[in-house]
Amino acid sequence: MKEVEASSSSSKKESSREDAPLLSELPNSKRRLLLGAMYLSAVTSMVFSGTDSVLLPKAAEEFGALDYYSVAMPLSSIVTIVMMPLSGFLMARNPTIKVKLFVGEWVMTIIGGVIMAVAQNYAMIVVGMMLARMCFPAVYVCGFTIIRELYDAKQAGVYMGLMNTVMLGSNIVVPTFGGAIVDGFGWRWMYVIMAVAAAVPAVVAVLSNITYPERARDYATNSPFDAIGLISLVVTMGGFIPFVALGRSLVPFGTPLSWAFLVIAIVGCIALAFAIKKKGDESILPVGVLKDRNVLCFFLGNFTNNFAILSCYLFLPAYMMYAMNGTATEAGLATLLHSIPGFILGAFVGGWIGKHQSVKMPVNFGGIVRLLVIGFFAFFLTPSMPIWVPIVVFSIGGLYTAMAGSLYTVGPQIILAAKHRATGIGIISMGQNLGSATATCVYGLLMSAYGIENGLHLAFTIAFVVVIINWLVMLPIKKETE
Repeated sequence: MKEVEASSSSSKKESSREDAPLLSELPNSKRRLLLGAMYLSAVTSMVFSGTDSVLLPKAAEEFGALDYYSVAMPLSSIVTIVMMPLSGFLMARNPTIKVKLFVGEWVMTIIGGVIMAVAQNYAMIVVGMMLARMCFPAVYVCGFTIIRELYDAKQAGVYMGLMNTVMLGSNIVVPTFGGAIVDGFGWRWMYVIMAVAAAVPAVVAVLSNITYPERARDYATNSPFDAIGLISLVVTMGGFIPFVALGRSLVPFGTPLSWAFLVIAIVGCIALAFAIKKKGDESILPVGVLKDRNVLCFFLGNFTNNFAILSCYLFLPAYMMYAMNGTATEAGLATLLHSIPGFILGAFVGGWIGKHQSVKMPVNFGGIVRLLVIGFFAFFLTPSMPIWVPIVVFSIGGLYTAMAGSLYTVGPQIILAAKHRATGIGIISMGQNLGSATATCVYGLLMSAYGIENGLHLAFTIAFVVVIINWLVMLPIKKETE
């Protein structure tokens, strides 16, 4: 009897060890070092994204490209949108390459920073940004996945939530820091600083000298590389993003080149559909993962979330300055106060998701706050309103943004089954960039056609409807069994 009990106890311990996160058995010193690399990567990614609004117009002004400087951001998203699912595919194919992939993507980011620092024309800025945007799959796909492999669900939820806190905290400081560097030394020096900063998380990750356990091989799909699927995805995004991004400037909608971009996107999309059908679960967008209810809901949620929030981030400060006659300081204060709840709540929301294995709280509470805030802007915002009112309302909206930060980064890591986690997160993260790129086009067209005041009200009305859709698509999400 004792032998049976001992055997059962041993079996339970073995099962527990096998179910443990892949890197949980590493020495604490190595885990802390690798965790530190992830936090450093979060800070550096904000240095790249938080200074675009200052650096791009300065660089464009020097090269005589001020009229179309904003196209660099959506064009650079082509790389990000493609690299998100590709990173997930590669990690699922071989789970032991996660840290190496993380380092490689930061090396490409360094190269992008150097190209922008020595740019001789605005085209080099665009190319440099494309490479520099490799930092986002490094953070959102590799970084959060690595943290999930270091700790159990509850601890990982807290640490991943802290990643969002670090990013939001950095976003508060970085724009002012970047502006000071540009004013004091010029825009090129800021890109030099970025390139140096990008080297730090890569070096720390290399120094951690991580070795994955043998059982990591059990999670590998060993799928052959899907070159056709990758090429089709690149062609699709290479047609769609320029079509929407350049339609208001260099390649106006309705021109032959604009139609050519649209045709390229359609052809690429058809080819991608055939590639997915042919390859099945070995596709860069695996069929089994695409059919997963939680992956689909998170993807649509991430898309609609970013589509809705950009109505505020892109144009509310401009409305406050030009329609309400506010100052740049007041417009900046609205954005600053909006970021504060996320700085406070990131770890709490991440920990709650990890502990309860659920996203109901951030989905429902956050959805209510978002509806109230966007609804107020859509139906009650007027130029004659006291300037402090949109500042207060937008700061309240920061509660949802705080929750959304963990909802779409921590949530998939906790909710998705391990077999779908890597590729699923790549697909979900792709929704973030697609939502932002599409929103930039739609809202930009409204501003161009109707002006800042009427255009923004239309944008907020559309965003209000999108928020309702966002809430509905997130309701079916439930924890998957392994």
